Amino acid sequence: MKWPRVRFAELFRVKHGYAFKSQFFDSSGPYVLLTPGNFHEEGGFRDQGEKQKYYTGDVPEGFILSEGDLLIAMTEQAEGLLGSSAWIPESNRYLHNQRLGLVVDLDESRLDKRCLYYLFNTADVRHQIAASASGTKVRHTAPERISRVGVNLPPVSSQRKIAEANSRGTTSRATWCSTIRSFIACCVRACRSATATTSASFSTPTLTPWTFAMPPTIASWPCAS
Repeated sequence: MKWPRVRFAELFRVKHGYAFKSQFFDSSGPYVLLTPGNFHEEGGFRDQGEKQKYYTGDVPEGFILSEGDLLIAMTEQAEGLLGSSAWIPESNRYLHNQRLGLVVDLDESRLDKRCLYYLFNTADVRHQIAASASGTKVRHTAPERISRVGVNLPPVSSQRKIAEANSRGTTSRATWCSTIRSFIACCVRACRSATATTSASFSTPTLTPWTFAMPPTIASWPCAS
């Protein structure tokens, strides 16, 4: 059976973030000010550590996020970031900032929210978002452009199975990636220690971000039948 083709506009709406005032940005505070830098290129929430910005001013109603909210990066701050999705990990802590889209009014009778997270991180959806983006050096998308993305939609029961399978796979990949990065860090330290007792010199290699998390189960979802 062929899955029906639908547009995102039929399933949910994307809400714009708020332009918070820069005079209230700080290195600490009651609220975390989210930016596209809080997204992994392959999808998922990124803690920026010491680089994280906070907000100390008043917050308009409707822009404090809740645990389980689904956000979309609408500015390509780094290559491959446009359209990346991430879950909000905690309520009453994170702010819905500009350049980020919040999924609202989701028709959960037709689209499983967890499956939507993985769907945003598939090649076909990312390609459609990128194709309609504006800008040259830094590309941007918008809610109305995201709403025009089209996908072939399986039944909700199948979507839930897809989401569960990809959830297990993503966890395994994340653990593997963490192990590999730790191994590289150990190698760097070992080389530095060895060269400290010789006349040889050693420079730290430039490591580019790795992208691992293309969900195998739905990598070809949009053209599946």
